[in-house]
Amino acid sequence: MEYSVLIGEIAKAHINYTEIAKALGITRDTLRYKLGGKRPFSIDEAYKIRDLFFPFKTIEELFSRERTKTS
Repeated sequence: MEYSVLIGEIAKAHINYTEIAKALGITRDTLRYKLGGKRPFSIDEAYKIRDLFFPFKTIEELFSRERTKTS
């Protein structure tokens, strides 16, 4: 299952996957595998993504595997 919340936040912020991959020291393809749920994110990677790109979001929000519905 993919990280749809994180993917959505990346899209809303107009952040390029290459920029995130570079910050993590991985390839764009590896990032895509991780976002698609085919490879796990490390705790360090999760915090780095949050700290650098989404400092006002929680890890739980960003890395939720389900999008919650809001009324």
